[in-house]
Amino acid sequence: MKKLAIITISLVLAGGVFFLASSDSEIEIVSPINTSSIKENQLSKVLPKEVTASKGYQQLLAATPANEITNNLNASESRELLQKTFETLSSCYQTGCGQEADYDGFYDPSLTVATTTIKRVLEATAANFEKTQAKDWLTEEALTEFLTSDNRSLRKAALQNLMKLKGAQAFEAILEKTRDLEGYGAGDAIEDLLTEINDENRGNLIDSIELLGKEKDSFTILEVLEKVAQVKVDLVQIKQIGQGLCRFVEVPTEAMNVKAMNHYLSKWAENNGISFNLNSHCL
Repeated sequence: MKKLAIITISLVLAGGVFFLASSDSEIEIVSPINTSSIKENQLSKVLPKEVTASKGYQQLLAATPANEITNNLNASESRELLQKTFETLSSCYQTGCGQEADYDGFYDPSLTVATTTIKRVLEATAANFEKTQAKDWLTEEALTEFLTSDNRSLRKAALQNLMKLKGAQAFEAILEKTRDLEGYGAGDAIEDLLTEINDENRGNLIDSIELLGKEKDSFTILEVLEKVAQVKVDLVQIKQIGQGLCRFVEVPTEAMNVKAMNHYLSKWAENNGISFNLNSHCL
């Protein structure tokens, strides 16, 4: 019995050795992907040498928090790094600045190296607006373009810079651009704007929500209503918004969405000490 066991073990070991020997040439060892290297290689193809050779460039590439990218740079160095990076990538980010699908075919325009680097640049300028002299080279036109990006973090960074650049004057322009968004994008944009709401511009926000209610699909409207429950509003304004939603009430396929709209509007009204029911209002 012991002899049989020894023979069996020997055969197993021999088989294992044979498998390793015969399979060695067929096994491909895949090394971990170095995303930092990919990012650097991609950017080095499009950015000017004065940027890639600057001492702040590695900070831009690394996982350094965006608000710390310029910590070891003076004002002139900060401006050169961020301005030239922004202007170069802004001219080609919509086509990926030459980036193609990765080894498994994945490609997301909102997550390309160019797009995510622009986001980091704008986060850095928003955190250090004066030091980076951003008011001298960022433009309303360029920033407004990013308000419709599929990358929410980029939209938010653009909005922050736009508010610093134009102040109260930018609010209406931002709202107008928000009206071009659909679904989650519209809801996220409205939510990001809430930090800038005051007594002077609150009416503009309500007017925009009213327009969205008249023009957009039910999904987009629900995404917006979900985000504004804490905004100050009066009964007249709630009714104006509700009026634009009456078009959904008699549509059988919108029954569940109307129920959700009524929930959000009723909660919004309740938070402001008033009562509102969409179904009753639309009779």
